[in-house]
Amino acid sequence: MKVLSFPNGEKLKVRSEKGTMLLRLDELVYVRSDGRYSNLFMLERKPILVSESLKVIEELLTPYLFVRCHKCCLINLAFLEGYSQSALKVHLRGGKEEYIPASKSGLILLRDALRVFESSG
Repeated sequence: MKVLSFPNGEKLKVRSEKGTMLLRLDELVYVRSDGRYSNLFMLERKPILVSESLKVIEELLTPYLFVRCHKCCLINLAFLEGYSQSALKVHLRGGKEEYIPASKSGLILLRDALRVFESSG
């Protein structure tokens, strides 16, 4: 698994049970761990099961505005609609699930990432 740069944006090269796929990072909504595997949740596509751990994917995607909001989930900040600190949940646009779980430490990382955007804009 690795990120490839193309003129029209970055793509994630993954191996799944269907073979090697190139997935646009701007269509990757979130990643959820499934044991030693991970499910990639894309816009308008069924989840894709890959044989990479969430930790490996996190290390690869953190430079591309992905944040680990929970021990089981990595989200694309481009799809963030909002979050609830009291309910420990994140709401994403385009996600198949309405809410994604978040931990207290995950929400701190999320808020820190948002502050970077606020200060640069």
